[in-house]
Amino acid sequence: MHAIFIQLQSRDLQRGLAPAYPARYIPAEAISTVSPPSDSSANVTPSKKILLIDDDPLVAQLIGMLVEKFRGEPFALEHAADYAGGLQRLLTGAFALCLLDYRLGAGDGLELLREAKAQHCPTPVILLTGDTCEETDLAAMESGAADFIIKRDLKPDSLERAVDYAIATAAARHQLQAKTKKSG
Repeated sequence: MHAIFIQLQSRDLQRGLAPAYPARYIPAEAISTVSPPSDSSANVTPSKKILLIDDDPLVAQLIGMLVEKFRGEPFALEHAADYAGGLQRLLTGAFALCLLDYRLGAGDGLELLREAKAQHCPTPVILLTGDTCEETDLAAMESGAADFIIKRDLKPDSLERAVDYAIATAAARHQLQAKTKKSG
């Protein structure tokens, strides 16, 4: 199992003082698990964790920077670098949201999404890809993705909006399903 917690020092990044790895970034292959730091800005409840499943450490670093710039509530970002580890972590149900890469080396993000949904995973998933093909977008939505984002279009505000919307939509769907079960 590979997981990382990413928290960047945004003031250092703004000054152009970013180290090779941002503050508190630990490459996934160097660890088995990492807990969030104990400072008050990083005290994040389990419901406010985002799982990133992507085999590219540079993408993980970029997503970490974008998440750090969110203006709303803070999120902890955990990174799984492969299909099997990502699916295992996703199925724990410990995440508010999953950001899932379309191309995962030996695996495929759509396959992972379908497998997770077949096992009734309640976590909303946003598919990330460099592919601009409409068929990929449609396949993602048909497979149960909450959204589809092209990596080159990633910006802090648009990613935060997509994350917030996917989480709110999943919560509303869950409430509706609970009401339906009670009345039915």
